[in-house]
Amino acid sequence: IAKSFYNFNLTLDAQTYWILNTLAAYMLGFGLFMAVAATDPPKYKNVIYVVLALIVIRVVERVIFMLTSPSELINIVDPTRNWIDIILVVVYGVLVFISTKKIK
Repeated sequence: IAKSFYNFNLTLDAQTYWILNTLAAYMLGFGLFMAVAATDPPKYKNVIYVVLALIVIRVVERVIFMLTSPSELINIVDPTRNWIDIILVVVYGVLVFISTKKIK
């Protein structure tokens, strides 16, 4: 699956499983916080602001990577796909931010 989406082969060894378990715990916690925040976004806007900060960091990191990395790393993935990913994350961030506003 990793090869078809990210153009690399994932070798599953003890270290990989350790990292995947850590990432899975992070994603589970992140998902639970977002599920709670989704029940009443204006009430839990501090949680949403933390998520927005993570989104901003992710977008900045990706743009810096695209601008400063060696071409052999950048050319693994089509630059158009990178920009589409960035745009989708920005749209998601804007929608999450809008959800914090009270509907009158």
